[in-house]
Amino acid sequence: MGSSSRWLRVAVAWALLAPARAALSTTQTLEGVGGVLQHFCSQKPCVLPLKPLRHEVEGVGAVTVAVGQEVADAVEAWALAARVQGLPLGLDGVAEAARALCIQKKCNRGVALPPAQVDLEGVGTVTVPFGREPSELIEVFAAQAYTAGHGLLPFETHQAVMANLCAQMPCHVPLTEKTLEIEGVGEIRVAVGQEVADAVRTFVDNARRAGHAVGTEGATAIMERLCSLKKCNVPLDLGPDTLKIENIGTVVVGLGEEPSVKLLDWLERVREAGQFVGADAATKILQNLCHPSPGRKVCRVPLNVATWKLNVTGVGMLTVPFGAEPADSVLGFVESAVAAGHVIDVEGASMMMEQACQAKKCYKQLDAVDRKLEVEGVGTIPLPFGHDPTTRVTNFLHQARQAGHRIDATAATQIMQGACGMRKCHRPLDVADFQLKVKDIGTLAVRFGDEPAAAVMRWVGEVVKAGGGGMIDADGAQQLLENVCKSVPCFAPLDVRETTLNISGIGTCIVPYGADPLVMVTRFLDQVIDAGHVLDSSMAAQIYEGICAQTPCYRPIDLQPYDLQVQGIGTIRVPFGTEPANSVENFIVQAKEAGHQFNAEQVQNIMDAMCGAKRCRRQIDTRPYNLTIEDVGNLTIPYGADPTTEVRNFLARRIASGVAVEPSLAGTTIMGAVCASLTCTRPLDLSPVSQPVKLATGQVRTLYVPLGTKPRDALFQFGNVHRLSMAILQDIFNSLCSVMDCTGYDEE
Repeated sequence: MGSSSRWLRVAVAWALLAPARAALSTTQTLEGVGGVLQHFCSQKPCVLPLKPLRHEVEGVGAVTVAVGQEVADAVEAWALAARVQGLPLGLDGVAEAARALCIQKKCNRGVALPPAQVDLEGVGTVTVPFGREPSELIEVFAAQAYTAGHGLLPFETHQAVMANLCAQMPCHVPLTEKTLEIEGVGEIRVAVGQEVADAVRTFVDNARRAGHAVGTEGATAIMERLCSLKKCNVPLDLGPDTLKIENIGTVVVGLGEEPSVKLLDWLERVREAGQFVGADAATKILQNLCHPSPGRKVCRVPLNVATWKLNVTGVGMLTVPFGAEPADSVLGFVESAVAAGHVIDVEGASMMMEQACQAKKCYKQLDAVDRKLEVEGVGTIPLPFGHDPTTRVTNFLHQARQAGHRIDATAATQIMQGACGMRKCHRPLDVADFQLKVKDIGTLAVRFGDEPAAAVMRWVGEVVKAGGGGMIDADGAQQLLENVCKSVPCFAPLDVRETTLNISGIGTCIVPYGADPLVMVTRFLDQVIDAGHVLDSSMAAQIYEGICAQTPCYRPIDLQPYDLQVQGIGTIRVPFGTEPANSVENFIVQAKEAGHQFNAEQVQNIMDAMCGAKRCRRQIDTRPYNLTIEDVGNLTIPYGADPTTEVRNFLARRIASGVAVEPSLAGTTIMGAVCASLTCTRPLDLSPVSQPVKLATGQVRTLYVPLGTKPRDALFQFGNVHRLSMAILQDIFNSLCSVMDCTGYDEE
């Protein structure tokens, strides 16, 4: 209890003094504080006296915290003084001392000992924590900068950084480059930040390249001596530099060997193995070998990656790039020359190879063997070195077509593919159709592999088939062929002879080149029929077949009978070879026999319809028949009228008009003349016309109209006898005129 009360009083005292301690400067004495404590202790006994705190740090000394002083201030001052004296005190020791003191006394802030820093533009920042030597941290920074690719910085740069750091904090270890003189060889210098092993390796490499014999034992001795001057972190490696090249191999450069020389030897072995490493890739490899980083050496001799050139007169410049095989370059040059239209044979290519192999070692022979391609059933295509395969294939195809072989575009393409499998092809085989536009007709197309003459003939046939018969005659076809042959080689003439067929006893049917056989045969048949020959459908078919056996026919000949329907009467049939007018006339005769009548207009309408469908060589004469009878008058019989009826009406009208005629004699004479020209189907009947009339009484009486009596006079006489009204007489007259022609009596 007594002990606890004592410590409590001490704590209270310190608590009461805390504000004063916070405001107390380091220059003030403790008299004022002592007076305050004496005042409190006069009222209540004080067990512990008021005195400074002290903490001992082994190897450094004691840190003392005065009454009223902040622990951090005391520790910071103590730490800085220790570093000035060069005592071994770091941040860990400072932290430990502060922790111990803060257990005894309340700490209001932490200890602040910031590091010293220097920014090196483009490289980074050198940071030296409290308690570390700047020279040590500069070494670390320089090594990191070297690894990051900044190279070994000049010693003057490091000295400037060192001076800046030493102005911020105490420096006890100087910054130096380590040097060692090797008798008979020279001085080896280990730069700031450089590993001793790297410096020794570089020194040995340079010494050996300069001709000095520095072996492993000597290098090891140098390493040991330098490691006594500077800390060595890695062992000495005197093995060769190596650089692995993906998919090719590994470049090995031993100490004392020039990288460009070793790389060139390695590249030659790579080329000999059939692999290509060009100038850019080789330069990149050398850069990697000579990169200023650990394990890489400085390159003193550049790599010659120049392209070898040879001017080939009249052709161009042959170039063999670095790393390329001369045979490949010569072959490529020849192929380019061939593509440009030049021909370089085996001898010319061999001369180029000879000069190229004098300048560069050749590991590969030039493939300059002549080749050939067998085309089954046709022949052999020679494919000599240095010649254009497309030209060779084209010439072969022309020769094959001239020999009668038909090789279309598909087969020609396959042949070309075979040739291109043996020789490099620079242009495709043109297997497109040749086209020629013909004004107002269309486009003539010549398929690849077709003989132009056959193509022209086929196209002319297509024109004829499309209805263009006669648009291209023999001269026109020859002109077309000449135009085609300017672009497509022609090996066969165009047969433009006319097609002929001799028909015994009739004549010769001629079909000119380019004409439609159907049109020409139809025209010939019309001419034959016009000449009076009789041809039926069988004979016409034989003639057409004879023509079509010699030249293509595109349409069948129509030899079927033509039928024309006459409404209400029947059908007129016109067999092939029959004159339409004859068929119409026969039809009219048969129709009349069946009781049908025709006038001129009706017949003309039938003929118009018939001749619109069939060729008519003549028309039916529908003019009226005229006959002059001396002392009697002029008889006119319209077309289609019954001659017998017309003769009786003529005599009746002439007698009624007062002409003195003996009817029987005149009728016989007139009928003889008329029937000589017209078809008479019945004899002349001169008896009176009779018409039964039923009276109102129911009785039937007969009205007679004698030859030469006017119908109206006979009617009135009959009406007077039977006392008939005008209305009844009109009905009787209408009935009478239905059985006889009542017209013309008043005009006579």
